[in-house]
Amino acid sequence: MRGHGDVQAGRIVLVGLLCAGWLLGLLTQWASMAQTGYADVYPPQMVLGILLFVGAGAAERVFERVRRTAPRGALAGMAMLVSVLLGHFVLAALYVDPGLAAESGETPISLLLEAPFWIGVPLVTSAASGLLGWHAADRVVGR
Repeated sequence: MRGHGDVQAGRIVLVGLLCAGWLLGLLTQWASMAQTGYADVYPPQMVLGILLFVGAGAAERVFERVRRTAPRGALAGMAMLVSVLLGHFVLAALYVDPGLAAESGETPISLLLEAPFWIGVPLVTSAASGLLGWHAADRVVGR
């Protein structure tokens, strides 16, 4: 059986990794936007996001003492997605050139047609990743 100090140290490391990963994503996104003027998200940033969603689900399992249910891991992954999107939108508001949006050819109709993809896929991915992290932590921590 592991001691309380080991569990507490593991929790601190998990939260530290989540914070460091979130900040790393924010810094790489900021550097990309400052350099290009576009709000593109590159594949390494997507992989980092998925790891953050998995970590959020794991943190939910490790920290929650009362209601230990798997759907809470999915909600934790989605909450991490919301935090990532908020950071992205703040950077986009600061760095994206408004003239680029007018030249992009995007219309309100095309935005509505694409919205289910741009909203649904990240929500499903974050929920599934959070659930995966919850189950992985459940196996490690045990019931």
